[in-house]
Parts: sequence; C-alpha cells; structure tokens
Amino acid sequence: SALARAMRARALARLVALDVSFNGVQARGFGALARALGNRCCPELEELNVSNNFVGDTGVNELCHAIVARGLRRLRFLDVSTNNARASIFHLANILSHGPCPRLRVLVIHGATPVDDKSERHFRRVPGLKTVR
Repeated sequence: SALARAMRARALARLVALDVSFNGVQARGFGALARALGNRCCPELEELNVSNNFVGDTGVNELCHAIVARGLRRLRFLDVSTNNARASIFHLANILSHGPCPRLRVLVIHGATPVDDKSERHFRRVPGLKTVR
C-alpha cells in the first residue's frame, strides 16, 4: 500500500497517531502496514486505530509480529476492534503480557469475541492496561 511505502521510506518517522479505521483495510494491506511498523518505521507512534476493517486474525497476527519486533515501544493506545479477529486476540494478549509495549494503557478489542479466561489472565499481567471490550 502507499501508506506502507511511505513508512518504509521513513517519510512518517515522526508520526504520533495513525487512524485507518473504517477504511476497508484487509489482511493483505494491513500486513504490509504491520511489517513497516515492525521495522520501526514510525518509532514515535503512540496511537494506532485499525478498528472496523477486515484485517481478521491474519492481520492481528501480523501486528503481533510488529510488537514482538519492538517496533511499537511507544504505543499508548491500540484499537483492533470489529475486525473479525478471534483466535489472534489470545496471541495478542500473550505477547503483550511479556512487556514489549511498556506504555500501552488502552486496548480496544470489542467485537473480537470470545475473549477467554487465558486471554484475560494475560491482559491482567500488563501493568496499567485498560481493556475495552
């Protein structure tokens, strides 16, 4: 996508907030975006809203890879709600419980049900995190 290309070119290195909600983003396009984020193309990013798209479990798993790569260390707000993601929410919870996003305070996941007991336990391990279901 054009956005991912701009990110890889470091044209958005100072970007603090990115909202691509309600844009019809699908897993493939979001995968390119997540890979750019994982490569630390937007090291200042504090807010990411990808809600109400079609990224599904594949897209959320790509985001998990970006988080593990420590490309989102400054992230404070993340909204992945209403994306037809289910199984990947456990993966996200597990990754976040290991501290790769130490500043994350708000995670919005409504529409990503069911959130099981294991996911809940992982989310509770993240200091100061408020999960909005």
